[in-house]
Amino acid sequence: MNPSTNTSPGSDTWFDALASEQAVLERFVMVLETEQQHLVQGQTEALIDLSQQKTQLADQLSHLAQRRRSLQPAPGVPAASHHPKAQSLWSQLIQLAEKADRLNRTNGELIQVKLRLNQQALSILTGAVAQGAIYGPNGHPAGASGSRKLGSV
Repeated sequence: MNPSTNTSPGSDTWFDALASEQAVLERFVMVLETEQQHLVQGQTEALIDLSQQKTQLADQLSHLAQRRRSLQPAPGVPAASHHPKAQSLWSQLIQLAEKADRLNRTNGELIQVKLRLNQQALSILTGAVAQGAIYGPNGHPAGASGSRKLGSV
């Protein structure tokens, strides 16, 4: 039997698929943590690259999960229970997936807050523009009557 096609529950191929999935999920969590740091610090320039990394890792995770499921002997059979190290690895995978879900939800909420703040700022600016020029030709705010300098009488 070819070891790469061995689908028995205790096969190293199934375990290797599980281990690969965990390794990619760890990288995915790291990217989400980095994204959260950038969001909190307002460093939005890095978010595009992080978004691309997340997409690539999510695609890899989908492929690896599909591979792992295809190596599972039958639906409903707990393959993790047949490999000595698999139960621990499976528990770690579940914990990482839950952590990734929490991070992703929090990051989404942070992005929504940033979007609302940007929308409010745009509304203020567009409202000011609709009322007329914000600044006059001399660079001073338009509509400021009495061109008195602060601190002068």
